[in-house]
Amino acid sequence: MKIFKKAVALLLCVAFIFTLAACHGKDEVAISSGDYKITSAMYSYYLVIADGEAKKKVDESADTKAEGFSYYKQTIDGKKFEDYVKDLALEKCLYHITLQKLADETGVKLDDEATKGYKSTAEYYWNYGYSTVMLENGVAFSTYEKIMLNDALYALLFEDKYGEKGKEAISDKDIAAALSDNYAGVYMLSIDYSDDEKADTAKLKEELKTYQERLDKGEDFAKVKADFDAAQKAKEEAEKNNSSSTGSSSKTDSTSSTGSSSKTDSTSSAESSSKTDSTSSTESPSKNDSSSDKSSSTTTSSEEKEEEPKPEDANISVLTSYEDTYSGAATYFEKFANVKKLEQGKTEIIDDGENKVMYLVMKKDVTKDKYYLDELTDEIRYLLKGDTFDKFLEDYSSKLEYTVNDYAIGQFKVKKIYDGTEA
Repeated sequence: MKIFKKAVALLLCVAFIFTLAACHGKDEVAISSGDYKITSAMYSYYLVIADGEAKKKVDESADTKAEGFSYYKQTIDGKKFEDYVKDLALEKCLYHITLQKLADETGVKLDDEATKGYKSTAEYYWNYGYSTVMLENGVAFSTYEKIMLNDALYALLFEDKYGEKGKEAISDKDIAAALSDNYAGVYMLSIDYSDDEKADTAKLKEELKTYQERLDKGEDFAKVKADFDAAQKAKEEAEKNNSSSTGSSSKTDSTSSTGSSSKTDSTSSAESSSKTDSTSSTESPSKNDSSSDKSSSTTTSSEEKEEEPKPEDANISVLTSYEDTYSGAATYFEKFANVKKLEQGKTEIIDDGENKVMYLVMKKDVTKDKYYLDELTDEIRYLLKGDTFDKFLEDYSSKLEYTVNDYAIGQFKVKKIYDGTEA
């Protein structure tokens, strides 16, 4: 009898252990709104993302190297760090549901080709490094892929609302006006002096003035640029030779193939503002999607390649005041106000002291070449209505009725999030 009781007790114990293990199942629902569900794994993903964003926000204002510093002792917007992270994670979960629900209501969905592209993008980011962090937080690739496909609905919903055939389509007149107001075509030469702690900016300005005078006299920009590039390359080589203790010919050879494109290229990194954070789960897929139709092109015919649209003047660079530019046809320029006030055909030397780059620009008419309007139209729609659309989604999300499974989300602790820094 005692043996029987011990056997029953053992079985009950084993059953209890299995019950505990099964409490948090694979598809456990953490948050629900009607038929729309956020699983525990999805919640964990958004909690990790929220934690990263919160830490970045703290980094901008706090001395993280101070003795005794701890993120968990900080407050953000009047909230304790951990509470802020959990609230932000919940917002992201509801945002996820919002995209799903609106897509169902409007009938928009990814086609097979787009789905394949976004899956490929998800796989790329996962293998690139996301897996290291996410797997440690209980997030499998299947969950990550599902979230990326959901994020892709943003662009479709935006197009359904503000696209060419959208319910609130933006007029061609407004798009053309936005192009003129927020973009400018220029001929540009630039000198990057960020490596020189005691740069003689007055001397650099005088150097650019010689080319400015030539442009003002009507000389062809291509010729001026060729001379400028050659002079910059010669200057770099001279500086390298002067600093060399050997003066061997091999050092001259090593510089001959590199040129000075990094300092004269009109798309210098100093001009642009990096706004496409690949780690952001809430970024518009249309702005950082690397799986566009163009990238999957299998065109091999030289004739077909020649038919690709090109600008009439390849020497023109397009600058913009739009910080979230993503089209690739324009570059965000912090000194855009200087360019905008210029008259067509006029030149100006602009010193960006913060980024330590000096520019010579000649204003060109960006509206004359239809190529730029065609390439920038989609981006301009976001410029005009992106904030409005985001506010619409935010309001929609805030009105959702939802239920939180406290037991499901209770297993995730902000202090126990693995963010990769412990490695």
